[in-house]
Amino acid sequence: MNIYSFGTQMYEIHIRDLKSDGIPGDIELALFAYGQRVFTNLNVTPRGDLPATELSWKGGIKSPMALPGRSLNPSTFEEAGYTAAVLDLTLDKPRKPAGTGEQIASGTFGSSRKYPAGGKEVRSLALVLLSAQSPGQLEGLVEGELQSDEVHFDLEGGISRGYQRNKGFFLIDTIYAGPRSFEEGWINPNQRYEVSLKASLSTPRQPRSISREIICNVRNTYGVLEAAVLTDTHGFPLPVQVQVCKNFAGENEEGPEEGDVPYGESYFPLTLEPGKPFAGRVYHLFGNWGTHPLKQISSIRFFHHYFHASLGPTETFCYVPFEFPREDDRNYVLADVRGLSNFYWEGQPQHDHVSVVGLLRYKSGGKWINNLLQDTRIFLTAPNIASFALDYLSEDGKVKTTWEIFELPQDDESRCFMKLTLDVLDTVQIEESSARNLRFLNAGAYIVNTVWPHLAYTGADGKTARVDVPAEDKWVLEAMPLGKEWPFCAGYSHRNGNMAFFVNRFEGRLGGKDVDSFGLSCFGGTKWTEMFLTAPGMIPRLEKGDHIESHLFVMPYGHADVDEKPAERQRYLYGDNLASIEVLHGEACPGFPRRMKADPRGFAEFILKGGDNWTPFLVEGFSSHKAPMLWEKRGDSWLFIDQQIQGNDWYQSYTAEDGSIGYAFVVKVRPKQTHHYLVTAAPHAESITQKNGFVTIQGGPMDFISPFEFEGLKAEPLGETGLFRLTGKATSATMK
Repeated sequence: MNIYSFGTQMYEIHIRDLKSDGIPGDIELALFAYGQRVFTNLNVTPRGDLPATELSWKGGIKSPMALPGRSLNPSTFEEAGYTAAVLDLTLDKPRKPAGTGEQIASGTFGSSRKYPAGGKEVRSLALVLLSAQSPGQLEGLVEGELQSDEVHFDLEGGISRGYQRNKGFFLIDTIYAGPRSFEEGWINPNQRYEVSLKASLSTPRQPRSISREIICNVRNTYGVLEAAVLTDTHGFPLPVQVQVCKNFAGENEEGPEEGDVPYGESYFPLTLEPGKPFAGRVYHLFGNWGTHPLKQISSIRFFHHYFHASLGPTETFCYVPFEFPREDDRNYVLADVRGLSNFYWEGQPQHDHVSVVGLLRYKSGGKWINNLLQDTRIFLTAPNIASFALDYLSEDGKVKTTWEIFELPQDDESRCFMKLTLDVLDTVQIEESSARNLRFLNAGAYIVNTVWPHLAYTGADGKTARVDVPAEDKWVLEAMPLGKEWPFCAGYSHRNGNMAFFVNRFEGRLGGKDVDSFGLSCFGGTKWTEMFLTAPGMIPRLEKGDHIESHLFVMPYGHADVDEKPAERQRYLYGDNLASIEVLHGEACPGFPRRMKADPRGFAEFILKGGDNWTPFLVEGFSSHKAPMLWEKRGDSWLFIDQQIQGNDWYQSYTAEDGSIGYAFVVKVRPKQTHHYLVTAAPHAESITQKNGFVTIQGGPMDFISPFEFEGLKAEPLGETGLFRLTGKATSATMK
């Protein structure tokens, strides 16, 4: 089974190497799975002369039903509170129910397609399963499939390939010129592809008011697409998660005979209503977003389920949510870990691979117990912050682990920020020594065989300790307690690079007793060094009710000429100097990245203290995705912080949990600095520009908050804030 494409909108799954007696061909089942639709394709590719073949499927109905207003229905049924339908896609245009052409009362139904002997074409059979919670919802889904020709596109920069009936999306090919690889994205990081699109529904054959949600796939043939953004017609980013999928080509996952062409695809949903077309733009991004590197998660077609988290065109971390099992009984979740301060690949802005990283595993009952993925929750996809969570349950069902990941566009080092939460649901007996057989976070260079000759860590006394690690298949450290305040550990120095863990916060209960730090173990193998976080001291078992919550990050760094100092410095940067906020107007929310809710009057004012490099903050509670303005107070005056390169390309919008709109910003800061920021928004703007420090807003009517008055607008002081609420019917206004 190979998962080609996956993310927030759909999964494309191929079940390969199926066999049938007497059929000399490759048989696969290809599934295109959405929230309420699954498109099933049975494909037979000849490997020689095929005999006459019949492809067929059949199903059963327990509770038949009819859709209102339809004389000819698909096969429909109700089960367990859900309503579902099956459409046969084998016909050129579905005109009748699957099977006999009559509504089937009960029992079995099915469809078949016969192929004559010979021929080289692929033989296929396709159907779609639709699921809804009411007949009305189901009717809308059925109409969407049967009347897909009602959707029309007007495009600039792209060509419509129409509805892909066997796959469930509308396909658009981008029009572009010039080479595109990692190197080109590095040389000119602000290049991008833009497709302007207008999607509409034609006048329905019968009066109705059913809205239509469709999935669009805007595609190019380059395999290095890093991220994509959907905007409105004026270029303001919409709070829509765009799923980016790609194939580098060359790995030949299913063998060279299948072919392995590169592609970059962006999937996103659009909701269309009669008389209300959608107009907007899709940007394919390869390097920067405004003034800073973009940060994203995307999927790669590879040998296994693979999330790719690049920094612009520079590969950093790759996640394998299904912990990849190795033949040597070792697993990992972070399959590629690359340090920004390490050497580049020759001819590419790519860094060497350092190590792999695994989550909780323990030895109990004579075998290693690993994690089973339960759920993937994606919050922010691109381009300022990538954030998602993975929920796991141990194979024995006794330990629940949640791993929340925050990827930021920092350009000094690559850091995988995470919140690790662990709950023990039932007692776990740890075999032999917990110092060796209980691992919460593990680094081991199983792929590139890195042997780190040295290890450094923050001891219980708060000071840095250093030990040599001989490559003698020998345990060097066993459950050594780390310091309570901002400890680190690092394996170094090797030409492949070095690995560091940094812990910002820890609280826990292990073995039935409260603990205030991790323990550190290290094994000096002849092929690789293993370094992992465990319990501080030996424990015989995990007790029911044990719990860990920790904020930490993984940081690959440097090369053979670098010691532990870059890792040790993280105590200063992300311990003592971790970014904090003091909210003057609005409400602070807990957690990292720093987040706040705007004042109900429509602005947020706060002081950002500390932080380093590109540091994010999120402000939510606004009514519109456009158009935020970021100001910084310098002395007694305010400075408009314009991070645009091509227009509106400096922030990320999202839908907050309370339904409001949030903005994700990143700002470049240094330790010990203090910044006084103000976030306002002009929801009717079509553009916001500045010249010689004077800000101009185009589009109206005007109704926004600002620290300055604007020409031609009524300025009403906003209490004791020193700000103004500006209103007026003008469609253009410039700051006084």
